[in-house]
Amino acid sequence: MNIGVLVNQYYPRLGGMEFATYQFVKALNDQEGVKVSVACNNMTGIIRSFPYPHTVYRAGKGWYLTPWLQDISRMKMIRKERIELLQGQVLAGGGWHAVQLKRKLDLPVVTYSRGSDVQMVPEIGYGECLSPEIRKKVQSVIAASDHIFALSERNKEDIVRLGGDENKISVLHNGIQVDEINAIPVKDVRNRYGLADDDFVLLTVGRNRPVKRMDMLFQAMALLKDVPGIKLLCVGPEADLPELIGKYGISATCQLAGTIHPAGVQPPYPDLINIYRSANLYVSTSYLESFGSAAADALACGIPVLVGKDHGVRDLVREGKNGFTIAVETPSGLAEQIRALAAQKAELLDRKTEIRQSVEHLTWQNIAFRALEVYKKMVV
Repeated sequence: MNIGVLVNQYYPRLGGMEFATYQFVKALNDQEGVKVSVACNNMTGIIRSFPYPHTVYRAGKGWYLTPWLQDISRMKMIRKERIELLQGQVLAGGGWHAVQLKRKLDLPVVTYSRGSDVQMVPEIGYGECLSPEIRKKVQSVIAASDHIFALSERNKEDIVRLGGDENKISVLHNGIQVDEINAIPVKDVRNRYGLADDDFVLLTVGRNRPVKRMDMLFQAMALLKDVPGIKLLCVGPEADLPELIGKYGISATCQLAGTIHPAGVQPPYPDLINIYRSANLYVSTSYLESFGSAAADALACGIPVLVGKDHGVRDLVREGKNGFTIAVETPSGLAEQIRALAAQKAELLDRKTEIRQSVEHLTWQNIAFRALEVYKKMVV
């Protein structure tokens, strides 16, 4: 089976979505009888000599000629690789191009929502689909797709809300690099960040943006600053976090680790994995997350998670076993729940093996196998 994947950016060091697409394609190519090729944009500033383990068609560039060159690159891939099925990553991106080619070439098309393409939080002005033009574009892709992959049940709800047919949507989570994570030597990094062995360490990972609602977590820490031993470690670009720490007077209980992204290294990053392992609880206070790969990686490291009601990673959470849902999404409600979980520190530590085992099935190979089962029904 020859599959063509259309995506705007395709470089496994740009960010979470690009890395997930790369791992997905790589795992698909490991399936017997399957060849996957990728057509992507030129990506100015990204080396053209990157050693992809599979065929990649990168469009050329030429100012106003760029869209035309991208079309040429996609058609070249389809013809040269004898593509039998197209998959478009991101509904308004590769998905849009895939359904245009479906109309032209009569190829079956699977599109893959990556979450942000259908998310909307009107109260903070977040979500591409708040734009009527983009919303209409996404809805046309949903209607034209032969099948759609959603990252989670939460992501699927958003697609259905935009007109998707439930019978044509499969939930296909991001995979986890289970074997690679387990192969990383264990190293205690608490001392590096001034954390004591008996501290109850909360961990949050990601870029501070309005949808992440970090302010609520910092307010909760302010309410907990007189509770001995509860500490917060933040991994990601510092941005305005130092100002928030000063605003809420939590410099004694909050540490910033910065970005853990070694040059030339692909995930999983050993230092980041050992930061996960050194934590007691992973916390995400985002308004919504279509999946949450950082939370999934925390589970793979044996760390329980505390996430909001609108988080797709709840598909993996066994409430009270490997994770918890934020019961009251206010600073005081979050603070009380953290305080209660800190009192269960010993019990949570005893569950590390059980927590790791709860996500061991989510290897990229298993995710690729599930996708292939869908493709087989579409290519006769």
